[in-house]
Amino acid sequence: MAHLARNESVNVGSQKTTNVSCFTIQFPGEFTHNESAIAGRTAESLGIKIFKKYVDEQVLANNFEDTSYHSEQHTFDMGQVAKYALSDFVRQQGITVVLSGEGADEHFAGYSFVLPQFLQEPDLSMPNSELAKDDGLREALYRSTSDEAASIWAAQGCDLQESPHNQSPNLSLAVNTWALVAIQPSATEFSPSARGQCFLQSSILTGWGDRTEMAHGVESRPPMMDHHLTEHVNMLPPNPKVGYMPPGQDWFDEIDGFWWKSAGAGLRSHTEKWVMREAVRPFVRDELYRRRKQPFLCPAKWPEGGPLQKMFQQFVTKEAVEELGFVDCATLQSAMGEAFGSDAGPVGIRVLGFVAAWITIGRRFGVKRATEQDSGRKVSGSSS
Repeated sequence: MAHLARNESVNVGSQKTTNVSCFTIQFPGEFTHNESAIAGRTAESLGIKIFKKYVDEQVLANNFEDTSYHSEQHTFDMGQVAKYALSDFVRQQGITVVLSGEGADEHFAGYSFVLPQFLQEPDLSMPNSELAKDDGLREALYRSTSDEAASIWAAQGCDLQESPHNQSPNLSLAVNTWALVAIQPSATEFSPSARGQCFLQSSILTGWGDRTEMAHGVESRPPMMDHHLTEHVNMLPPNPKVGYMPPGQDWFDEIDGFWWKSAGAGLRSHTEKWVMREAVRPFVRDELYRRRKQPFLCPAKWPEGGPLQKMFQQFVTKEAVEELGFVDCATLQSAMGEAFGSDAGPVGIRVLGFVAAWITIGRRFGVKRATEQDSGRKVSGSSS
């Protein structure tokens, strides 16, 4: 955008300008979640101004309830709360319209869990490619990438369900079986493409995007969702989206980060979003071009006695949980005990986030307590 505005006099909105700015989130501590440094270097290399919103534990605690209300949904990660705080920060700078990057991962296979699907069958549009010619290699990589992708998601508190028709993340929550049927469809009901489209539309573009932004009067326009680009990308075969790199030809940087610690040779032998990398290479630093895909996730480990733990303890009470009607209190108490401190894993805080969002939505929208009849299943002793 900076290049087009400066060199080709392309309008930014309704105006001609060379004053392009960008916004990013800065998390404290762990550098693998905090991408503000590389964002800053990229902005400097492009000669554009960057604004950083510092999001610490207190900011997350202060904004959690309003994020759940405005997004009208639970969220897998506290990054949605950070996005809500960022949108408020953007509006404070007097900005009401922004460009955002939603859709790039869906278009260009940016998620690790789609790589096994890429390997399920040969891409005959490129019959001379190594994977098309060698079924044994492709099938071996399919098995290894399936296991590795499952390990990556498991490390984030997810169960990546393995089947020929689906590989999408699902949290195992402290929810009664009958209620789970009501709120979460069977994973095998959806093809990967349909499930990806549903997640993009119902979560990324809405809860993480439009609703957290419009809560502060900020309109987001995602260029990656332009219909001309979408139609073009939909005509591309798989190979340009995912590049295969034989052993010894891996040119990625050596910083694996939290997301790639569980990845082995299978995932590391593929370049996600290959054609997109090549398209933007003249405009980005080499460190960004060679960087592995890092999903935008909030740190999941926070100290005991901090603002988030106090917020959840005050919010997720036994009475509030029982009012939902479908959450197991004993399991939730266990999650509360495992969610904070130096030994905390990612599952506890994700479960608390889900349940606290349900409580917020229930209270603010006046949702009645769920009953077994609401699940749509036959109730024991009933005539229907």
